[in-house]
Amino acid sequence: MQTRTILAVILSILVFLVFTYLGEKFKDKPPPEEPARQAVEPSEPVKPAPPSKVPVAKAPVPVPKAKPERDARDVVVETPLYRAVFTE
Repeated sequence: MQTRTILAVILSILVFLVFTYLGEKFKDKPPPEEPARQAVEPSEPVKPAPPSKVPVAKAPVPVPKAKPERDARDVVVETPLYRAVFTE
């Protein structure tokens, strides 16, 4: 290896380590945590609702059309430097 290559690798690693150290040192500190709130217990336990036996109707899935309703058209953009053709 050449001396310049070794020097470049060492300097790259050094820059990475310094950047990592400074990033940790000057990193934004998270906001202080709020004290945990105590949950208020209800006077009576809540009973879950019985599951309904009514089947749920699912929305029909639209089927894509095999052929478009109309033919695609070309849009031509011309300038003094180039000509572009876009298809719908």
